Amino acid sequence: MEHKLVAERKIPSALPIYCAALVFLLCAVLLPIYELWALLTAAAAAGATGVCAARLIPVRIVKTEVRFDTGEADTDELLTTVRDRLKALEGLNEQICDEELSTQLDRMQKSGNAILQVVMQQPQRAKMIRKFAHYYLPTAVKVMQHYADMQQLHAEGENVRRISQEIKKNACMIADVFAAQLDALFAGSVLDVSSDLEVLQAIAATDGVKPPKPEHERAQPELIL
Repeated sequence: MEHKLVAERKIPSALPIYCAALVFLLCAVLLPIYELWALLTAAAAAGATGVCAARLIPVRIVKTEVRFDTGEADTDELLTTVRDRLKALEGLNEQICDEELSTQLDRMQKSGNAILQVVMQQPQRAKMIRKFAHYYLPTAVKVMQHYADMQQLHAEGENVRRISQEIKKNACMIADVFAAQLDALFAGSVLDVSSDLEVLQAIAATDGVKPPKPEHERAQPELIL
């Protein structure tokens, strides 16, 4: 699973244009291009060649790193730090050959990228992720780097097994921490949404529209025996 922190830009190839021009020149050599039917034939052949070539020749995709411009230098620096550490986590995920651990790394990346997106859109929440950026995330990278290094060196022994087991056992907890950090970002939104809905219900009540009943008060369908 990929969670890449890059922006993609598609650049069409110029080859279809060159192919169309070449076909037109060949037609100009082989046909009496000064006559209308020959000119139309050459144009049609060139156009068809260009369309076919455009479908066959892949578009070049250029990837660039996401840049931050929130207007606050400290926030931009914080987001850059988070992005770079998430990229490091992604690289470790590609190195580690353990399906169970990779699943937890996917969870970490997903939550981490979502945190990044939220703060990009709402820079005022940057102060809420400082512990995540400066403790939880770098600690996760450090721990997973230890595991990747041991795996790459094919290290064996009691200490290696114990460390590996501890890392695998706590990987789910680390992923849960990432998810909790993301959830905490929406704490203020819950109050805002609740206030908006209360006002909406009050206004709707003046128009004779009753608010929805709580889940536990809704009538349950009767069972037909």
